[in-house]
Amino acid sequence: MNVTSAINLKALTLLPGVPAWSTHQGNAGHTGAIAATVDPSAFTRRFNVPTTDQYASTIAADGNVIYLVRRSRTSSAIWTLQAISENSGTELWHVDLGSLYNVNPPAAANGKVYITSTGHGDSYLWIFDQATGGLLAKQAMSSQWSSYMAPTIYNGSVYSNYGYFGGMVKYDATSGSQQWTVSLAQYDGWTPAVDSQYAYTYVGGVFSAVNSATGKIEYSVTDPGFNWRGWSTGSSVVLGNGMLYATQGGRLTALNLATRAISWYVQGNGATGQPALSAKTLYLLHASGTVLEAREPGYGAVQWVASLGGTYNQVVVTDNLAFVSNASNTVAVDLSTRQVVWSYPLGGTLAISQRGVLYIVAPQKNAAVNLK
Repeated sequence: MNVTSAINLKALTLLPGVPAWSTHQGNAGHTGAIAATVDPSAFTRRFNVPTTDQYASTIAADGNVIYLVRRSRTSSAIWTLQAISENSGTELWHVDLGSLYNVNPPAAANGKVYITSTGHGDSYLWIFDQATGGLLAKQAMSSQWSSYMAPTIYNGSVYSNYGYFGGMVKYDATSGSQQWTVSLAQYDGWTPAVDSQYAYTYVGGVFSAVNSATGKIEYSVTDPGFNWRGWSTGSSVVLGNGMLYATQGGRLTALNLATRAISWYVQGNGATGQPALSAKTLYLLHASGTVLEAREPGYGAVQWVASLGGTYNQVVVTDNLAFVSNASNTVAVDLSTRQVVWSYPLGGTLAISQRGVLYIVAPQKNAAVNLK
C-alpha cells in the first residue's frame, strides 16, 4: 500500500500561450476555453480553501494568485476581498470592504484587482493593488440594488453593467475615471464582451454593439424569438470567430458580426447556462443540461452529442476535455471519445489558471485541482 498526501503542492509552470483567467469565463470574449491539452490521469488535488462565509460566484486568477469575494454568513452585509496563493493555498492578504448591499465577483489584470459594489448609495468601482491589497481608486457608479458579473478588462479599460435604469459604463483601468456611459434596457446579471472596436451585450432580446471609443450604440439587432423570463439575464454574451452568442430562457441565439444578422438558433427550453467556445467548436449544455453538444460555430450544425448521466449547468473547455459542473459534482468529458474520464465530488463555478490549475468555487469551499 502506498499512502499519498491528500494534497499535492507540486511546482507549477505556465501553460504555453494560455492567458490569465482574468474575468467571467476567462477573457473579454467570455469564451470559457483555453488552448491546452491536459491529462486526466495526472490530475491531483492541490488544495481546498474552506470558509464559514459565502463565496461570490466566480474567481479571477492572474499570475500565481487567485482573487475571491466573500460575504459574511452571520452578517450578510459584510464583505471581504481575498487573495490566495496558487503555490500554497494560503491567504496572502484580505481587505475588509465593510457593510455594503452587494459586492460582485472580481476581475484581475494589469497588476490590479477590480470589483463593483452595487446597491444604491454604496455603488462603486474599486481598484486594488494585486501585490498588497491597497486601495488604488474608488469611483462612484450608478445602480439600483443590482447584481452584476465581474467587470470585463480590455486594452487598459474596464467595462461593466451600469445604471439606475440600465446601461453600460467604461472606466480607465488605472485611474478608475469614467470614460462614458450608455443607456440600455434595465436588466442586470451580465457583463459585456469586448473586442478592439465594440463592447457587446444582449439585454431585453436585443444585441447591441457599443463603440468602445465613443460609447455610442453603432448597431442593434432584435432577437424575434426572445421570451421574457425576468429582469436578470444570468449570462454574458460569448464572442469569438466573428460570432456573438447569447443564451436566454432555454434558447441560444447566434449573431453573425459580419452580416449583422442572426445566423442560427437553438429553439425550445433545453439550452442551459452559457456555452464555451474554442477556436473551431461551440460547446453547449442542452436537454436541460443532461447532454453536451459540439456544434459548428458559424451555422450551428451538431457535430456530436455526449450524454452526461446527470444535469449540469456550466462548461469550460481545453483542447481535449470539457469540464462540466452542477451544484455537487464536476466531471471531465473527453472530446474525442465523448466519455466521462474524471470526476470530483464538488460542484460550483469553474475557472482554469494559466499555470494549469482547475478551480471549483462552491458556496463554502474553493477547491484547486492540478491538471498537469
